[in-house]
Amino acid sequence: MTLIVEISNGVSKRKVRCLLDSGSQRFYILKSTAEALNLKSTSSENIAHTLFGGATTDARCHKKYRVKVSPLGKGTLFEFDFLEQEVICGNMPRLPKEQILKELKRHKIGISDLGDGCPKIEMLLGSDVYSKVITGGVKQLKGGLTAVNTKLGWTICGEHVSSNNENRELLIMLTSSFFVQNLKVSDLWDRTDDTLVIAPKLETKLESPTKRKIISLAQGIFGPLGFLAPTLLPAKLLVQQAWATKANWDTPLPTDIQSKYMQWLDELKELSKIKIPRRLGYGCPDHWTLHVFCDASLDAYAAVIFLRSRWWEGAAFLKGPPESWPNCEFIADEESANSELKKEKVLDLTVKTEVREWFEKFSNFSKIIRVLCWVLRFVDNTRKKLKPSSEVLDNLEKKEAENVLWRMVQRKSFSEKNDSIKNYS
Repeated sequence: MTLIVEISNGVSKRKVRCLLDSGSQRFYILKSTAEALNLKSTSSENIAHTLFGGATTDARCHKKYRVKVSPLGKGTLFEFDFLEQEVICGNMPRLPKEQILKELKRHKIGISDLGDGCPKIEMLLGSDVYSKVITGGVKQLKGGLTAVNTKLGWTICGEHVSSNNENRELLIMLTSSFFVQNLKVSDLWDRTDDTLVIAPKLETKLESPTKRKIISLAQGIFGPLGFLAPTLLPAKLLVQQAWATKANWDTPLPTDIQSKYMQWLDELKELSKIKIPRRLGYGCPDHWTLHVFCDASLDAYAAVIFLRSRWWEGAAFLKGPPESWPNCEFIADEESANSELKKEKVLDLTVKTEVREWFEKFSNFSKIIRVLCWVLRFVDNTRKKLKPSSEVLDNLEKKEAENVLWRMVQRKSFSEKNDSIKNYS
């Protein structure tokens, strides 16, 4: 978010274009602006900036100035220490008047940074003042834009779609610095075996970790392809825990967070042992498939995409027809084959199968008697060639059936004694 403010050294004033950045920890002013306003340096500070993506610049000395900041036409609102900077950020186009001016007048909103052109950003206000200047007044405008009221005036935020085909510059505001440092290819690429390596520069001695040091080290590890996401996640969770303590940037953290941080720091040493092939995919691309899955927890979520590649492994002649395979005459070794034979023994066994009597299939005595009565009647009628006299069994037939059943049971139960009696007779 940008707006026009007045800055003063106590004697003279100057209107400058200001950027509100909640991600910056410091306040910056252009070196040329400080010279034009004839500001006097109060001190200096050596700072190494951590960039978006984890790269870190070399430490550089910055002069510090005491500057008063106020809205247009009003008295001094804030007074802070600003660090000088050659360049704060790239080009940030203004919002054209003709696109939104009528709607702003209808809501009675006055925007200071509105119009054509692209003036340079001369001042940056960081997170310390960001929460203090936001009043909470918000108006939703057409086209996805939002008007936000601050103590320094109204400002516009949101995506602005240009009406012409001019080239648009993507502006990425860096967390605590606004320079881009090119990394050396040799720092990531091991040319001997064509692999990607990670060798983070770790502090040899860290007695009292602070919130600033944890963020600085975590952002200093460069992982462009996401391979290091599982390693960097614990550090991000530690930063969340550090924020929850409401500790200052340079205040030592509680003991439990320090112990977790030191453990994570020891595990970072294992990253130098990891090597990732620079080239993925082998064989014919027709056999390549992408597999995507994701997972989430209360702390974080992640998505994984991996390439599955099938390629040939084995003898080359197997790709051709069987007629082209090399011939090999097989000669059997009889001795070695016979040595593996198992000796067999033939045994003759006589198995006596006991035949189960039919009446053992029934559990009801009266049912057995009735079945046996009908069988005896059928046999008697068949022998005498008689017609059935009645469909009802009488007591004489049941009594005869019982006698027959008892004889059958005795022959089965006392078969040995019956055989001896017969032989004796």
